[in-house]
Amino acid sequence: MSDTLNLRKQIIFAAMETAGYGVDAVPTSSGSILCGNISISPLEGESVQRTNIRSYMGNQGSIRTSNYVKLSFEVEWAGSGTAGTAPKMATLLKMCNITEQLLAAAVTGSAQVGGSANTIKLAAAASADDGYYVGMPLRLTAGTASGYVGRITAYNGTTKITTVTGTFSAIPDATSTYSVDANVIYLPNSNSALAVSTSGSLYFYLDGTRHILLGARGTFKPSLKSSAIPMISFEFTGLLGTIADIALPTADFTGWQTPVPVGTTITSDLSLFTLRNPVFTECSIDHGNDVKYKNPINEEAIHIADRNVSLSFTTRAQKIATMDWYTQIRNSGTGVFAVRHGSVAGKTVGIFCPQVQPKTISLSDDDKIANHQIAFDVEPTGTGNNEIMYIFE
Repeated sequence: MSDTLNLRKQIIFAAMETAGYGVDAVPTSSGSILCGNISISPLEGESVQRTNIRSYMGNQGSIRTSNYVKLSFEVEWAGSGTAGTAPKMATLLKMCNITEQLLAAAVTGSAQVGGSANTIKLAAAASADDGYYVGMPLRLTAGTASGYVGRITAYNGTTKITTVTGTFSAIPDATSTYSVDANVIYLPNSNSALAVSTSGSLYFYLDGTRHILLGARGTFKPSLKSSAIPMISFEFTGLLGTIADIALPTADFTGWQTPVPVGTTITSDLSLFTLRNPVFTECSIDHGNDVKYKNPINEEAIHIADRNVSLSFTTRAQKIATMDWYTQIRNSGTGVFAVRHGSVAGKTVGIFCPQVQPKTISLSDDDKIANHQIAFDVEPTGTGNNEIMYIFE
């Protein structure tokens, strides 16, 4: 009688490798990943064919020279439940060369005189570091322009001048009080070392069997699609660990939040170049890590060799007077992209890109309504490692 493995009985545990690259972190149920659409390539690698000359024909077989594993899955893109607290998917993001920046408590204060239609001068006690609040959510809670909700796109630590998405209903003044709300931001880094806490261990269980990935690193693709659940697709490559018959453990999905579907009243604060909250049907990001298995003499490792982030955006087609994408593409124009999804603290996510460049544009048919499908390069500015921010607020 043959064994039967039920594909409904799949579990993934994840943990950062804090003792060294490729050192099994032995993930437990506390690292349970709530996910779907799981796919595993349990034994990737290469073989060398034997080519000896013999007195007869026939295959001589091959010798295996390398072994690794690929594991992909989708997670629902949702917050942590508490603003300023890391989401449960934080481990997965960190395994993709992502750095965590946490603002555990809101920064509040009264504005100073000196703002404009799209800038506010924060209190004298605000951070002295340029760019410190970039990407973070800003609310005006009382006084002039009260009710504004948006995102910070630039910050001067000397002058305290803060540029925001959209425009204020009136120029903020000394009566305006504000809140830079608690949040967690995930930024790309350019790490290339096989250092501690730059990789993870993944345990994949299938109904009584277990596959282990060590030194795992990966890439991911977030997406927001109209009338759908926001998702992030992850793909990891890892060194081959032990494959064995192991009883299916009990998962613990405590802390994973119910996502909010994408829709008009909940997906907002969208800025794209000069467009403010345009009608759109889909936004997808490819984080674009170039993940490589390498097996030279004296090293076996998964490297992230490069990163090229890209954005695909499908919006209702506009007249030229509203937005001239054709001239922007011809002139290699660049602009800001920002979007927020959610309205409740702890259950809101967002993306901020300080500089995106449109590359191509095409027309598509949405029930006889014309859409523009635009592909963008997402580019770093200044000293780099800032081309995209994944925000949980």
